[in-house]
Order: sequence, then C-alpha cells, then structure tokens
Amino acid sequence: MNLMDTGIAESETIEDLGRGGFSLIQKKTGFRYGEDTVFLSFFAAQTMGRKRRRQKAAELGANCGAASILLAARRDDVSIDGIEIQTEASRIFAKNILLNHLEGRLSAISMDLRDLEKQKSDIGKASYDLVFFNPPYHVPGRGPLTNREKESTELLEARFEVNGTFGDFARAAEWLLLPQGK
Repeated sequence: MNLMDTGIAESETIEDLGRGGFSLIQKKTGFRYGEDTVFLSFFAAQTMGRKRRRQKAAELGANCGAASILLAARRDDVSIDGIEIQTEASRIFAKNILLNHLEGRLSAISMDLRDLEKQKSDIGKASYDLVFFNPPYHVPGRGPLTNREKESTELLEARFEVNGTFGDFARAAEWLLLPQGK
C-alpha cells in the first residue's frame, strides 16, 4: 500500500516506527504517541507467554493504535482488538491497520469501554489472554492543563478522565480477561 491509498489528510503525519517496516499515521494536533506507548508495547510483549495457539489481546483506549501496532511488530503470534471511544482516532487506527497490512491480526473497534458488558458484538467476556492500556492520567479539574489541551478536545480526552476513570479501565480489563489472563 502506498501513501495515496491510505488517504492521509493534510492534518495527519506518517511516522516510521523503526520496527519491521511498520509506519503510523497520527494527527498533527491531537494525541501523539510517545515513549510511554513504546514502553507499554514492550512490556505487553514481554508479559505474554508463548503458547501453541494464537493469543488474543485487547488494548483499551487505543487511540490511533500505536501500542497495538508496536506489539504486533514484536509478536506475530497475537491478534489484537483495539477499543477506542474517539471516532476520529478509531478511524485513523483502521487506516494504520491497512497501511501495515495487519487486517488479519488487528481490528479497530469504535466504542465506549464502559459499555462492554451491555454491547451486542463479537467481544466476549473472559475471551482475552492479555489486556493492556495507557489510561488518562488526570482527573478533570486537577492536573496541568496546557493550551494545546484547551484547544483540542481529542487531546483533552486522551489525557484526562473525560471518557472513563482508571477504575473503568480496570473493570473493563477484568471483564475481558480469561481466568489466567494478564
């Protein structure tokens, strides 16, 4: 796939992830992945044991899918469902899946993780070997608020508990994990 096929907008950039030839489309002004995303994917890859079957992982709050794609670059024995509430971020995640030819292994799911138990989809309770996430760090009204966050709803939602608290992320992970999951 070339850049023209992905439909990269003027408001987006494409970055070389430096692993396996994978690249990442992300918004110029929205949330952009950083070293915590790289560390998260490395930790997730190391945490997963080796099994005879393909393992299933879920990333909560996946945004554009950087951690999921980095995990897929490290481990070819895992399929990953990335759950993201922001429609635009989920759309970019889907483009990243196509860009990196990961259609058979990754999927971008646009939904609120707080609705997992009520949803009517293929996501089942206790069906994942691994759940990983990098939740929002700050409670609304507390913590530093930058001018960029004031101007970008997407960035504000990625860093502040607007669409779910740490407890919501932990409850969703508990619901998704197999009894011996990590």
